[in-house]
Amino acid sequence: MPHSSGGGSSGGGFHSSSGGSHSSHSGSSGKPTVRTGSHYFPGAHCYIYYDARRHAHALYSNGEIATTRINYGNFIVLGAMLLVPIAILGFIGIHRPQKIRTDYATSITVTDELNVLSDAEENTLKNTFQEFFTISGICPSFVTISNQTWKDANYASLEGYAFDYYVDTYADESHWLIVYAADDASKKNWAFEGMQGDDTDDVLTVRVANNFNKTAASYLEAGADVGASFENAFRTIMPTLMDVTFHLDPAIWVFCVIWEGIAGTVFAMSIIDAKRRKAASKATRVEVPEGKDLRKVTCAYCGGQYYEGTIIQCPHCGATVNDDFYDPKDLEK
Repeated sequence: MPHSSGGGSSGGGFHSSSGGSHSSHSGSSGKPTVRTGSHYFPGAHCYIYYDARRHAHALYSNGEIATTRINYGNFIVLGAMLLVPIAILGFIGIHRPQKIRTDYATSITVTDELNVLSDAEENTLKNTFQEFFTISGICPSFVTISNQTWKDANYASLEGYAFDYYVDTYADESHWLIVYAADDASKKNWAFEGMQGDDTDDVLTVRVANNFNKTAASYLEAGADVGASFENAFRTIMPTLMDVTFHLDPAIWVFCVIWEGIAGTVFAMSIIDAKRRKAASKATRVEVPEGKDLRKVTCAYCGGQYYEGTIIQCPHCGATVNDDFYDPKDLEK
C-alpha cells in the first residue's frame, strides 16, 4: 500500500513521512542459587586463593567454588552482540539506490484543478517529471485542489485524501503523487502531501523526501509560485538521488551507542569474572574462627601476601610462617 512521503503547510513548515511489545519470564530451575562475595554472609564459607602477582584474595560462598566452570560460549555470544552495531552500520547505513523497474503503467500527469499553474509551469513540471522518471524509474504526478474539495469529501486530513486518490488512480506501487491544496488560487492556507508507492522506498528515502518537502515548503512560504516551488524541490534532490550514501536516522545511532555500551560493559565484566573464577578455582577452603576477621599480611622473605592465621608456610616461597593470630588448634577445627 502507498504511504505518505510527508508534506508541508502554510505556517507549519514541512513534516516527515508517517510511519507490540512483548514480555517474558523465566522460572526457577529448581537448583539452589550459589552466591559469592568478598564479605561474609550467613551460611558462607571462606575460600583463599592467590593470583599471579602473589596477591591474596578471600571469597565467601555458600557453594563449592572449585566446581564453578567458565562458560566460554558466553564470550562467543557477547562477541557477536558487540558486532551487531557494525552490521547495522554496514547493511543499513550504506544506501545504494537502484532504479526501479518501469514495467508498469506509467502516467506522468499534472492536474491543476485550482488553476495555480500557468501553461509554461505545467510544461516545465512535466519535463522535470520525465527527467526524474528517467533517473529513478519512479513516475511522479502532481494534482492541485481546493481545501474545500477534500473537506467536502469528509476527509479528516489532506493525507487521507491523497491516499485514496493514489489507490483509486494507480494499480501499482511505483508512483509518487503530490497533492497541493489551498483555499483558492490566491494560495491562502496552502498545504501539500506526498504519497509514494512501496516500490519507491529504495530511491525515495525518508532523507530524500524530507529534503524535497523542506525545499518546497521554504519556497512556498517565501511567496514563490507553486510551479516554481515544486520545480526547485525536484531540482534539489535529482543531482544526488542515485548516489551511494551513508545515512542513519538519529534513533538508530542512539540505539547503536546504547547497545554497544551495554554489550561492552557486560563483555568486560565477563572477562574480569572469568579471570577471577579461573584463579578462584584453585581456592582452598579455610575455617575462620568465629569472631575473628581475616587480616592480610606480607611475607618477610618474598613480599607475597597471605592471610594471617590461615597457613603455616608462605604459599609463594615456602618459608615458615610464624604468627600468633590464631591458635594452631583453631586451624585444625
